Amino acid sequence: MLTLPELIEYLDSLQPGFRGRISGASPAAIAELERLAERRLPPIQREFLTLMGEDLGGLCAGFVGADMRVEALLEHFRENGWRPPEPFSLLGVDDDGLPIDSFLRCAPELAEPELVQFTVPGGQQALVPKGPDNFDRMAPSLPTWLYRCGFINFIGERFAWTASAEVIEAQHDHGARFDAVLQHRGLRREPGTDAMTGAYRAQEVAVLWSRNGFDDTTYFAVYSDDSGAVFEDVFQALEAVARLNRYGVGPVVTDPSE
Repeated sequence: MLTLPELIEYLDSLQPGFRGRISGASPAAIAELERLAERRLPPIQREFLTLMGEDLGGLCAGFVGADMRVEALLEHFRENGWRPPEPFSLLGVDDDGLPIDSFLRCAPELAEPELVQFTVPGGQQALVPKGPDNFDRMAPSLPTWLYRCGFINFIGERFAWTASAEVIEAQHDHGARFDAVLQHRGLRREPGTDAMTGAYRAQEVAVLWSRNGFDDTTYFAVYSDDSGAVFEDVFQALEAVARLNRYGVGPVVTDPSE
């Protein structure tokens, strides 16, 4: 996966002007966040806040628990919000009033912190009734999740229709096999594609596949201006590799806040 500086360069190539829209948090604000959170932030979170902790430039618009601005986190702790214990670090809060927050889980067995999501203890249970003992995994790393957000918001929004699917029975080598199918069909492999995330596009279609572990479910988001034939062609090609659960075709929401 791309580093955060590389990711910014890539996103700016997808949406020129992105780099000029983001802004980083000040060292004083980051230090105040650590004081109020009563813990040292993980290095990847400090780097993220330094690069875009004041304004994310619309990168994560529309995603629950994705307000990762330093001011949003400071407000949470100033209002005596729950302080997560090790191994969690509060990363983002929901900007629509739902108590679904995102965290970095900094476990020793992980090469880098993974992104997880759960409802704060004692809060209203919304969307998923989960807490720190049974969290939902969102991505294997913060850069990976930001990359996926950028693909969905900056590439997916260029198309009129979207369709989705998931693998019924996950296998370790599915990623490489999906990559081979998509490249054989003529889709261009995007920079940043790796073993957990595959990003591909051509003039008439874009495909994002993602998983959080080698044996985890793989999810597909496919985008096109053709609501029928292109989707059928892509899914048939993928079904040569694995059985899929297909879901409905619907219009792309061009304003993720809707």
